[in-house]
Amino acid sequence: SVELATILIEEECKYTPLDIYFLNKFGNQQAFTFFKERKDTLSVTSSEFESDRGQPSDGNHQFVRYNVQGRGELSVFTGFIDESNNDTIQELLLSEKIWSYDGTDFTPLTIKTKSQQWKTQQNERLINYEINFENGYNTINNI
Repeated sequence: SVELATILIEEECKYTPLDIYFLNKFGNQQAFTFFKERKDTLSVTSSEFESDRGQPSDGNHQFVRYNVQGRGELSVFTGFIDESNNDTIQELLLSEKIWSYDGTDFTPLTIKTKSQQWKTQQNERLINYEINFENGYNTINNI
């Protein structure tokens, strides 16, 4: 008698995968998927001046912010990858044009990570990289 077993494979990602597209060394668009944690932050810069517009007791600000700019940043983790992906990570770091793709829209990104120490399976066993990006545009777009 033969016993038959059916195995159902379910994809159960704890984090939503993020597809990053970049121009590789041949000038072609290449995709790399980051499967682990994604951290979104906002970096804000502004200028400030001391105002004589009225008294603080009347609800007026003594110090007024102007030229407020915001720029989104994100940190992503590759998850455990094979050592053969080091070349792809290197091409990503050297790419001039990078986008994230959410299934409908491409969002321009700029690489923020300036250096990377290469990991090997011989030394680290499990290879996981963190790459930092910032949006290729201001959150508040000034015209």
